[in-house]
Amino acid sequence: MKAIEYKHQNISAVLKALPTDAAPLFMLAGGPGQALTGDPGILALFQPSLLGPILETRDIVLMEQRGTLRSRPYLDCTELWTAQREAVESGLDDDAGRLILRERVSACFERHGAAGVDLAAYNTIENSADVNDARLALRYERIVYYGESYGTELGQTVMRDFPEILEAIVLDGTGSLTSTDWSAQRSSFAQWGIDNLTALCAEDAECAASYDIPALLDAALALFDDGPIKTTYTVPDQPDVTFDLTLTQGEFASYLHELQTQKFGAMAFPALLNAYVTEGRDRIAADMAAQRGAELLADPAAMDAEMAILMHAAMVCTDDPPRAADDVLTDGVGLYEQLFARESAALYVEVCDILNLPQLPARADDLATTDVPTLVLSGGLDVQTPWYVSQQVVDALPNARHVIFPAGFHVQVMNINQCAIAIMRDFVLDPAAPPDLTCVTETEPLPFMRPDLSMPEGD
Repeated sequence: MKAIEYKHQNISAVLKALPTDAAPLFMLAGGPGQALTGDPGILALFQPSLLGPILETRDIVLMEQRGTLRSRPYLDCTELWTAQREAVESGLDDDAGRLILRERVSACFERHGAAGVDLAAYNTIENSADVNDARLALRYERIVYYGESYGTELGQTVMRDFPEILEAIVLDGTGSLTSTDWSAQRSSFAQWGIDNLTALCAEDAECAASYDIPALLDAALALFDDGPIKTTYTVPDQPDVTFDLTLTQGEFASYLHELQTQKFGAMAFPALLNAYVTEGRDRIAADMAAQRGAELLADPAAMDAEMAILMHAAMVCTDDPPRAADDVLTDGVGLYEQLFARESAALYVEVCDILNLPQLPARADDLATTDVPTLVLSGGLDVQTPWYVSQQVVDALPNARHVIFPAGFHVQVMNINQCAIAIMRDFVLDPAAPPDLTCVTETEPLPFMRPDLSMPEGD
């Protein structure tokens, strides 16, 4: 049998400035597995009022990471996106549903392996070397790096392994390399988010008078004491198309956490909890069925383009993946936080068990300590990469500035926080100049929704 020679190609979109010797801005997405070039609105970010002025003096490179949308090979998993719908349509229980998941992940893994893909080569250290290779291929001496979410961990690895190629770096929604389990800390992050939201509610007279968030959360979870909620979802405009759904307490916790990650969801969080406690299991069934129904009806092609799922799995499963769903942190966290973290970890445990990839060396967990000028952007309401985790990264860097946006959520620049964009733009144009942070304190958080799910007047 003829051996297959394995190669990969990283694709970059280069936005050219006028002829210049200035270091280009390399921009990389998160996920891992996402791609900036897959965002149809990405070019709007470079209008004159946003990042456009950078193009007057510097090229901008939208770099695709290995395995993502327009790189080759593209590590898609078309087999996976229809698994949930087929399990629901077949009325399978959780164990049978997990079996379908394992079969689909295995099929995807084997399909790419037959094409010569070595998944062990898809890890953050190799990904970091790709950034340097792209720099060399495009004939740049040094670069300015911007990374969001997972792209911040990749950026820290570039800082550690290739500090000489960096003129400056921007980290937006920053995770720490020292984490030794992809899911273990999610329980403490979620608890921090609840504590933070509770404190904000206490500062709002109307919210404080209406809601006790921890008590409402416990009462909402207790609605599952009688077991899972069974309901039916009917496709809008297609009354003959229905799905029978079984909603578990763990799924409810994941649903609530998704609300916490969204600007409007977080501000509606206490009011929704109040509605669930007041109206009971029927209200939970209605809201969760609508969400699950949208997932079941989603276009697999669109989902595939949004995330290179096998690339995502390879990156996670080569760098301290969860080994058991029960390995989440439990000290100082409540039931909701534990349920969410276990639900999140369980999927990765299954997938990483199938892939069985070699682990990165211990040095992959070392923080960068280079003196490259660094700008770290954090959201004060971010429960995915809380600002206190980002501060651990900043503390190890001798030339870093940490800007926290009190009303911000996860990732500032790509979510069009205009204040963050202005600060980043000025930093990229002159990394040595002190930034103007006036706008940081000018943005007020959204008000909390009232118990009737209306917004306060005037907002």
